[in-house]
Amino acid sequence: MEKKVWGIDLDGVVAGLPYYNFCKRLKIDFFIVHCLNRLPLMSRFFYRVLRVNQKIVELLRWVAESGCKIVLITGHITKDERLLKAFLRRKRIPIHEIRTLRNIQSSMAEYLKFKLSAIIEARCDLYIDDRLSVVSFLRKELIGSGCQIIHFKNNTASFLKIEKRL
Repeated sequence: MEKKVWGIDLDGVVAGLPYYNFCKRLKIDFFIVHCLNRLPLMSRFFYRVLRVNQKIVELLRWVAESGCKIVLITGHITKDERLLKAFLRRKRIPIHEIRTLRNIQSSMAEYLKFKLSAIIEARCDLYIDDRLSVVSFLRKELIGSGCQIIHFKNNTASFLKIEKRL
């Protein structure tokens, strides 16, 4: 039997900045992360203040132990992948593969296409993201593909939806 593949977003699901949800409600989260990625010193700072969602990390550890492959599909840029890997190791987050955005200048349309192609290439059976716009786009584009897209809201209902898929 082939391993199940879980795709997961970083910001807002596995980890987040202080006040991330507030920034997301104001629709400035994408802009803030984009600006942080432009400045090399800010990238180091960013990975120092990023906080993990311990419930999700525990769930990912259990998923990895059960034999599933976990693919991190994030809008973080490739040039910072070394910092990202160090963060994941330091926090003991079990990720088997990382897909990062190559171009810092990416528009939202390019970001959505990146997420879609990463999910297809990784052959994800399940993908978890916190942005409703991303989830809506992926559900529409991946209809009939067999990949379940979960909108994560960092609440008990989201965890129950994920647990039903196990």
